[in-house]
Amino acid sequence: MLETARFLQPEVQAMANALTARAAERRISGPQAEGLNALLADLGRTLEAVLVLDVDDEQLVKRLSGRRSCAKCGAGYNVYFEPPQQEGVCDACGGELTSRPDDDASTIRRRLQVYNDQTFPLIAFYEQTGANVRHVDGDRSVGDVQRQLVELLTEGACVLAAQ
Repeated sequence: MLETARFLQPEVQAMANALTARAAERRISGPQAEGLNALLADLGRTLEAVLVLDVDDEQLVKRLSGRRSCAKCGAGYNVYFEPPQQEGVCDACGGELTSRPDDDASTIRRRLQVYNDQTFPLIAFYEQTGANVRHVDGDRSVGDVQRQLVELLTEGACVLAAQ
């Protein structure tokens, strides 16, 4: 799982390394995080930093519950942030817009509670061990968040690096 594909652009490689580590760590507790650190050491790698995207839960509920996609062409919309010109109708092809069954607000809140219950202790673990925990404000535009992520990754803030 810690092996990554080879990419031509260094920032893409850095992002792949960081996201691979993020995916591996997301569901683990302190002892398991210690195990990850030991595994990385065995591989001759270190965890340079932990990247945390901070987004308000209610903002996430709105983003996820507002998602709609065209059943015909797959075009995506959000009823709150990027609504179609006509409610329920795809601007591109006129197809019907649908939502996922699990994109209702109550289901999203339950998923967020589970995520928060598992993630906050892990962030606290890394903060207590002195890891370089970097918080990124995810309540901004996709472009702004992406620019900051690339900046952090290219400066080496969140990269699994060879020792």
